[in-house]
Amino acid sequence: MYFSKATVRRAAELYLKHGNQANHTLEHEHSINGLTVVESWMVEDKEKDKSALYGLDVPVGTWMVAVKVDNEAIWQEWVKEGKVKGFSIEGYFADKMKKNQDEEMLSELVQQIVDLKFFEALKKELDSLED
Repeated sequence: MYFSKATVRRAAELYLKHGNQANHTLEHEHSINGLTVVESWMVEDKEKDKSALYGLDVPVGTWMVAVKVDNEAIWQEWVKEGKVKGFSIEGYFADKMKKNQDEEMLSELVQQIVDLKFFEALKKELDSLED
């Protein structure tokens, strides 16, 4: 799934605005405590960005975060072991896309029914004029 730079920026802003800095899950399945976003920024320049200091080659427009891990089990078993290397935004984008598609189909169906009723009424009117 692709998101524009503006959409990524808006997602980052809303994430922070709604106070989600300490809301995390492991593999999008298990809520975990003891992790906090302590830095957040958008990559504006690949060569001069802080991400380059960490040896990361990410595109301009990438949302970066630094997370303080105070959960010893997560730190030892997941971070130090290399089982996780980053974070992703958890969302229900496909559900929203499906909902929008369903709404479009429903809207089309309603329009077809309205059109059909109109043509039925028009036909009835024309038939009555012929009598």
